[in-house]
Amino acid sequence: MKLYSLKEILGMKVKERRRLLVSLNKEAKRRAKDLIKAGFDGEMTKPPTVDAYRTPTEQLTRSIEELQIYNRDERSTVEGMKEFVRDTLTTLDLHGYEFVNEGNLAEFGRFMNSVREKHYAKSFPSNEVAKLYSNMEELGISPAVMEKHFKEQLSSQEGIGDLLETLEEMNLPSNRKRISSTEVKDKMRELGLWED
Repeated sequence: MKLYSLKEILGMKVKERRRLLVSLNKEAKRRAKDLIKAGFDGEMTKPPTVDAYRTPTEQLTRSIEELQIYNRDERSTVEGMKEFVRDTLTTLDLHGYEFVNEGNLAEFGRFMNSVREKHYAKSFPSNEVAKLYSNMEELGISPAVMEKHFKEQLSSQEGIGDLLETLEEMNLPSNRKRISSTEVKDKMRELGLWED
């Protein structure tokens, strides 16, 4: 599919822009459907499609550009996404994150981004957060549980260190699949890291 420059888009009549938006929507939806069918989820399965006929005229150019960016992204194709996943896992493996695999890559990425957002402009302790995630996985604690019950700790480097220290002191009982947030809080109290 031809990619249009901003100059070319601005030179089009409104009807032409709407027709272009329809075809870009179709292509983006097809790519997203292929990704979902191949077992992928996440942002690339949610293209920025819009109703081509209800989009206000002044927003057409921006919508066209956003869809062109999506359709041009290699990750919008199954092959491109597979290559991205392979490259990402290789890089993570080289940095010592062997616990990240195809099955948990998306969740790992979401957790890392969620904690990074909580840190705003402050330095982000990515190694500690990655180790924390690894310990969470071993103990069967989901990122959603951590984010819900330990929001304050995840927003500071000291808090992340406290959580990491706590989880490293814990073991998953042989008859269980996961540790509860209450057990984590109890262990933090025992270590003097939690105040009620």
